[in-house]
Amino acid sequence: FDDMSLICAQIFEGRNEIAQLYKERYKYILIDEYQDINEMQQKNIESILNGDQNLFVVGDDDQAIYGFRGAKPGIMMEFEKRMKREVHIVNLSVNYRCGKSILDNASLVIAENKMRFKKKIVSGTGTNGYVIARRYRTKEEQYEAMSVFLSGQSKLNDIGILCRTNSECKTIASFLKQKGIKSNIENTDDMALYDD
Repeated sequence: FDDMSLICAQIFEGRNEIAQLYKERYKYILIDEYQDINEMQQKNIESILNGDQNLFVVGDDDQAIYGFRGAKPGIMMEFEKRMKREVHIVNLSVNYRCGKSILDNASLVIAENKMRFKKKIVSGTGTNGYVIARRYRTKEEQYEAMSVFLSGQSKLNDIGILCRTNSECKTIASFLKQKGIKSNIENTDDMALYDD
């Protein structure tokens, strides 16, 4: 994948007529997930921007998680400086997925990010919900607490467990099965569908 960006940059640098061809062909350019752009990709975009600089980018600096792939959210932070014309920014500050309590708690965590645009997100759902945060010394202690919580619930179909890895999903499913707690997934291999 990185070769596509690198070779593209080499072509644009070495053959100005090709970059010019794209400048004339594309009057408008849109980039989604702009917080995940890297320097090479940004350089390629700048190589084909025409004089009007009709560039539309969509992104959320607080969702920048691909630094290990070379993404630099700082590029998004410097967007206004990089452009050679007036920039119009539209902030989408209403979240229609989460209740107020979840957003308030998420905002406390996100506020720790050092490089970010300051923003206030409000809930548009009309619901509140609640967040409970707990710490456990061991995974086993955590799983035991989960099983105690789940065994007291009447509607298990309304509850989801989010895991970071397939192996953790399988371990939790196996643990809960031993405790007599049923899940919608019969085979733990199917849990791969829910892994990030």
